Amino acid sequence: MDLGKITQLAKDEFGPHAKSVYHQDLTGPVGQNHLKVDDIAAGDFIFVDSNVSGSNPQHSQTPDGLLVSVERPVPTGTMGSWGAANVQNVQLPAAFLLVAVFERPSRVPPNVEGVFAPSLLMNTPAALMGAMSQFRPQGVRLNLPGTNLAVNRPSIDPALQDKILDAQHPSDFALALKVDRTVAPVAGKAWLFVGNTEADSIAFNFTNLNASTQIFDIRAGMGTATGTNYRASVFVLRFQIWAPSS
Repeated sequence: MDLGKITQLAKDEFGPHAKSVYHQDLTGPVGQNHLKVDDIAAGDFIFVDSNVSGSNPQHSQTPDGLLVSVERPVPTGTMGSWGAANVQNVQLPAAFLLVAVFERPSRVPPNVEGVFAPSLLMNTPAALMGAMSQFRPQGVRLNLPGTNLAVNRPSIDPALQDKILDAQHPSDFALALKVDRTVAPVAGKAWLFVGNTEADSIAFNFTNLNASTQIFDIRAGMGTATGTNYRASVFVLRFQIWAPSS
């Protein structure tokens, strides 16, 4: 999902004067400054994980993006590894749009069972909640973890899934999440894009988030849900927070 498409999505949601208030461009030379915009004073990425013994979360900056990975040593529980914007002491806009662009998700060894999911999440007192792209035996689908909503989305078009998993020329894919705390209940919408193509989207209302809910961090990376004895990884290429013009 390129910057032009991301910008158009933000303008479609917030009007022509929507602006990026936080932008991490995680590709390019390792030594360069990847934080391009920080109007909310969140600072550079921190790195967070599920704090599960033996999950061995790792991250490394490469010219191809931020590589995050996590092992799954036990069959139960959620395990993940993420880069995050620390917003605990930040005044976030009342409405905002989160976008994370990923590439080359993998599970090693590939022949083991287990659901893994690149994810875009908000860390709140109630839950880690947001959007994820679940890679399942039945296909790839959009899901809304931590929201208490059983959305049960269908798998995306297999042709789009094949583009993500193409060994020679993989397509990037993106998760986007709109949060509107100016209304009650808080309104949300989640998208899954493959390249610039919308693969799925769903509008919903949050059940466990309100205008005063503390958000500790906003994170992008890899999560796992089922299976055991594998490592899941993904490259994070870009992370942005958009807001209406003030």
